[in-house]
Amino acid sequence: MDVLDWGGAAGIEAEEFLVFPGMDELFALLEVNRHARSGEYDVLVVDCAPTAETLRLLSLPEVLSWYFEKVMPTERRLMKAARPILTRLTDLPVPEDEVFVAAQSVFISIESVRELMSRPEVTTARLVVNPEKMVIDEARRTYSYLGLFGYGVDSVIVNRVLPDLVSDPYFDRWRTIQKGHLDVVDDAFAEVPRLRLRLFDDEMVGVERLRVMAGELYGDRDPIYDFKAVSPFRIVEGEAGVTMELDVPFVEKSELDVFRHGHELFVRVGPYRRSFILPDALHRREVTRARLEGGTLQVSFGDPEGGR
Repeated sequence: MDVLDWGGAAGIEAEEFLVFPGMDELFALLEVNRHARSGEYDVLVVDCAPTAETLRLLSLPEVLSWYFEKVMPTERRLMKAARPILTRLTDLPVPEDEVFVAAQSVFISIESVRELMSRPEVTTARLVVNPEKMVIDEARRTYSYLGLFGYGVDSVIVNRVLPDLVSDPYFDRWRTIQKGHLDVVDDAFAEVPRLRLRLFDDEMVGVERLRVMAGELYGDRDPIYDFKAVSPFRIVEGEAGVTMELDVPFVEKSELDVFRHGHELFVRVGPYRRSFILPDALHRREVTRARLEGGTLQVSFGDPEGGR
């Protein structure tokens, strides 16, 4: 605010400038973390926005953690050294060290969010799709990106399926089209439970109607405890060495890029990139091969340097 005031922005304009991209997602994550840490809940359900917004939300802990760990310490040291000089040369407000202390507290909260969301026994994703080609294609991409960031999918719900009681010939063509799309869903997401929900004859608004919907969707199954997700990230040790595995279904080789820098392994899938901090046991091992097999990225590491 001080910098914007110095630049001549009015108070309300300065406040608007401070709503940086990603701030809404950041506050949403911190709010989820606050509720989760309170323990005053049975289950927390986050109804996410369309794919792009959701992926920005879910990838934010990874992105911010990288910034706070790699960039901010250097910025803080540089600012500490430059602050005495800058305050003599200009009246531009220079951030005090308290700013970095406050940012550090945000980082601690972000780390807490990342730890919470990276445990498949605690946090899972549940995809909801309509039996339409474009929606199913989008769900496939979402499934891949969720795998990249370490989120397990516990089920796929197909909504707005034409019920059998609709017998008007007008819908015959739609029924045939839907059947083809339902077959695609069953084949594409065969590794997770698929549930179907019929198209109701009215808007399902209000607690009572939602109870009816839940009863038809889940039946006797518990929607919380009867659906489990498996972590898409694994480190496997075998006779041939150590392999890091990451489930990224539906991804083509042309969309995938893998490279190592120091003790980090970077994986790019489409427009999204994630960095993996390698465990100590892999620091002295070189990457010998990376391949995509059956929807799983397999990165193999050789013997430690000097191990022979």
